[in-house]
Amino acid sequence: MKIPFPHLCNIYSDDIGDSFIGPFCEIQKGVKIGNNCRIQSHTFICEGVEIEDDCFIGHGVMFVNDLYPPQPKEKWGKTLVKKGSVIGSNATILPCVIGKRSLIGAGSVVVQDVSPDMIVVGNPARELRKKKNQNLSHWKGKSFNKCHRENISNGLSEAYKEKRKINTLPIIPWNKGKKGLMKFNKGSFKKGMIPWNYRGIETEEDNIRKRIDCKNWRISVFERDNYTCQKYGVRGGELNAHHINNFIEYPELRFAIDNGITLSKKAHKEFHKKYGYKKNNKNQLIEFLRR
Repeated sequence: MKIPFPHLCNIYSDDIGDSFIGPFCEIQKGVKIGNNCRIQSHTFICEGVEIEDDCFIGHGVMFVNDLYPPQPKEKWGKTLVKKGSVIGSNATILPCVIGKRSLIGAGSVVVQDVSPDMIVVGNPARELRKKKNQNLSHWKGKSFNKCHRENISNGLSEAYKEKRKINTLPIIPWNKGKKGLMKFNKGSFKKGMIPWNYRGIETEEDNIRKRIDCKNWRISVFERDNYTCQKYGVRGGELNAHHINNFIEYPELRFAIDNGITLSKKAHKEFHKKYGYKKNNKNQLIEFLRR
């Protein structure tokens, strides 16, 4: 018997096999529990209950032996849970016999005997259906679709099978043998055209501009010029830190503060529109600022 928290359980029975007993359970005197069972927490098993091997009792299951309390002990009923049965959480079991490998749904109230291999649910519990065969060896090596068709066909009458011919219907694609139904839409994109969102291949210079030291250089230039455009004298707004000597042609001056000047977005655009983006120097900047 495995009891992880014996100080949290009330166990008065001496006839318990090698089974697991969860916390907050009460098992009264005279209860019989077989081997390899699992009794989950908050379960109450009253006197007169016998649970055979390989059974599972969910959380909060209540066994009742007195149908009209309080009655004398001689009128108490008995409950037998046969081998391999499963009882869901919060179920209530009145005196009855639960057949082998039966399944009691969670929250059900069982008031009468349950047949073997039966699934019962509800309040009061009703037989839903028999448990399906759990042996899947006859499906080995078969595709899922074939197994699914065989499983469905097992529950149909022979007349219906003959009418529908479920087992002989081939799976034929809807467009087999039909040509010209679907055409690939190539759109208006032609060879040699550049997509609108193509930004080109990033160069080493592009990666350098994204570095933190380049960002610190721009901030230092802005602070030196008091965030003021040196062309129009406008403070704030959209500003650019312009390299006086070209960024690509003078790599040693890329992060030199003296090689930078603050220009507004408008002034920066006008400068490069007039002098281009290559071979920029200090003489071009002086000429641009004088105008």
